[in-house]
Formats: sequence, C-alpha cells, structure tokens
Amino acid sequence: AGLAPGTQDFSGKGFEHSADLKNFFTLYESPSFSSILTLGYEFHDERFRFTDPPTTFPGAGQEGDRQNYAAYLQQDFSFLDESVILTGGARFDHNTTFGNEWSPRGSVLYKLKKTGTTFRGSYGEGFHGPTILEFFSQVLLRELGDPRFQAVRLQSELSQSYEAGVEQKIGRWGGAGATFFYVDYDRLFDELQFIQDAYATGVETSLQFQPFDR
Repeated sequence: AGLAPGTQDFSGKGFEHSADLKNFFTLYESPSFSSILTLGYEFHDERFRFTDPPTTFPGAGQEGDRQNYAAYLQQDFSFLDESVILTGGARFDHNTTFGNEWSPRGSVLYKLKKTGTTFRGSYGEGFHGPTILEFFSQVLLRELGDPRFQAVRLQSELSQSYEAGVEQKIGRWGGAGATFFYVDYDRLFDELQFIQDAYATGVETSLQFQPFDR
C-alpha cells in the first residue's frame, strides 16, 4: 500500500570496505631522462541491509551488495632534469551493477626554471556508479510519492575533464597559481536528480607562503 511520511521509521546497516594496492617501478633514471611505471588494483565493496521495514528493498532484482574491481596503470616520462614531464594512463572498472568502463588520462608539465614558472595541462575521463544508498533513496522517494522522484533507470555517471594552469614562484618562499577547468558530464547524478548533459567550469587560484624550509 506504499509508505506514509511520518508513520514509518527505518533502521538498517551499511558497510563499505576498500583496498588499494600500488606498485612503483623505476624503469630508467638519469638527469636527462627517467621513466616510472605505476601499476595498481583497487577493490571496493558496499553492502546495505534493513533490520526493519520497508520490505520492498532489497527486493526482487535489487541487490543489497555491490562490488567494484579496478585495475589501473600510469606511465611517467621525465626529460631534462624534470623540466618536461609527460604522463599517460588508464583505468578499467568492473562494477557488478553498472558493467565495465575504460577511463584514460594524460597530462603534460613544463617548467621554465629561469623564471620559476610551471605550465601544466591535462585531460581525463571519469566513471561513477550511484551507490546503494543513493539507489535506495530513489526507491524510497518512489514509495513515498515524493515529487523529486525520477522514473528513470539509474545509470553510471561519465565525465570528461580538461585543465590548464600556471604556477609562479615568488621570491624564495612564495608562490601563486591559477588553473582553468572544464568538466563535461554525461548523465550527471546530483542530489537524486539525473541531468543528461551538464558541465562545470571555473578557475581555481592558490597562494603559498613558506617562511622556513621545514
């Protein structure tokens, strides 16, 4: 018969466990050129169970646990005593609910040591699967007849991000920086709402002061 607001309390238990293993390999190292490889594997497990009603969740076809398995690698190339650094990598996620997804990433960094100026740029793709708690919130809104409920199938959120920035040393103990960013979202999941196409853009600034070496 559905749930009436204010007449039904809920109690449940949720658990999240994660493990991340990284290995760093120095393939070659010299003042003029160095190469470092990073290999990693990440496991994430989340579980959600009710200890009293509602009995509709987890229900038929609704999993009360979810796992995400991810393998990733990153290759760094450094030239001219770290004046130029190129980085490339990729991550492969296998989510037991939302399937498989590749996420590549790359960046470039250039240091102009005479002036203490650093330029950087990057591109990356992201993957995020709604959590079990977010999924339950949609089910609860549906049962309560809440107008915020959206009758759409929960899907993974994908994004593409672009960044370009500059950092400048100021004297011996100071520094300042500014970074422009643009993130393009496919199926943005925010505050229990799906937005099929959205973006975020802006400028992030920073100011540093280190009066002592330590």
